[in-house]
Amino acid sequence: LSVLDVTSDSVRLYWTVPTGSFDSFLVQYKDADGQPQALPVEGSSREVTVNNLAPSRRYKFNLYGVSGRKRSSPLSTDATTASLT
Repeated sequence: LSVLDVTSDSVRLYWTVPTGSFDSFLVQYKDADGQPQALPVEGSSREVTVNNLAPSRRYKFNLYGVSGRKRSSPLSTDATTASLT
């Protein structure tokens, strides 16, 4: 799981998996208030932009591949949003 782009309120994530491996993906992270958030992503996608983040905050993102009712082990990465300057 890689970080493609970072702004003060968003992070763009990218990943590689074999085609057809999963029905969909799920990105999980905690928002600025510490509340867990889950962002579903289509199985054909290999990148996603997570919006509505707080500036100058470090976030940990977990990406799960979903196949039927099964969920893969997560891919993880950290990213720090840019400051408001």
